[in-house]
Amino acid sequence: MPLNPNGKVDKPALPFPDTAQLATASRQSRIDGEVQALSPTQQMVRDIWLSIIPHGPGNLELTDNFFDIGGHSILATRVVFEIRKRFAIELPLGILFRQPTVAGLSREIDILRGEDPDIAHRPANDVTIDTTSNYLADAAALMKELPKAYLSAPTPSRKSSVTVLLTGATGFLGAFLVRDLLSRKDIEIRIIAHVRADSIAKGMQRLKANCEAYGVWQDEWLSRLEIVTGSLELGFLGVSREKWGELSNIVDVIIHNGAMVTPFPEILMRLGTLGLSIC
Repeated sequence: MPLNPNGKVDKPALPFPDTAQLATASRQSRIDGEVQALSPTQQMVRDIWLSIIPHGPGNLELTDNFFDIGGHSILATRVVFEIRKRFAIELPLGILFRQPTVAGLSREIDILRGEDPDIAHRPANDVTIDTTSNYLADAAALMKELPKAYLSAPTPSRKSSVTVLLTGATGFLGAFLVRDLLSRKDIEIRIIAHVRADSIAKGMQRLKANCEAYGVWQDEWLSRLEIVTGSLELGFLGVSREKWGELSNIVDVIIHNGAMVTPFPEILMRLGTLGLSIC
């Protein structure tokens, strides 16, 4: 299967199935040729799916699986937002992973709208949708612990050099951030890359191998690259206090491109203690 730079299947590069293949797939998705009458909710859900899924089947059935007919997680998010707009309900973002068919999704919509005729006969624990989820509750609590303001770093002049602390340098976006920063001609940039590794040498090896994998590495960058090892979930990002003090004195800008489970405001709070610009 063709893959994109993220290692996922490159769907645009796949050959489009011919008419015979589409007809065969269509016959398999139908329920013995039975023509089903759609409720208003089912009809609306069906129309939304067909408007969002590229090359969706023309005879979409109630039991067709969203992810079997060309849907994926990004399109699922678009479907949910469109349903929220059309039906004026707070539909959970992950609903399509639990109810991936037109019939199942339509039923959950009717439940939220109070229009499901069988809802009174359903067991109380059968309704699993939480309409009161607050995805920002933890962020709001952590934001209260942050200072109201941080001192801004002065704008560097074009003749000066800038030292950048970069997290997430060994990821897809990190490779191109390294290329962009070190390829600039109008200003000299030095990168201190925060990398999870057992040693500085292994950290540099990871960063170089990542850049080479995406075809952006240049050996001349080595003189302007420094590795600091650590871990985002640890205090001081896993860096020694001595090194942290050194970074506080020499770093001009932080580009936080790393990803981890700990909520972003907590990471922001840790990086903000350097008192620098954070991108």
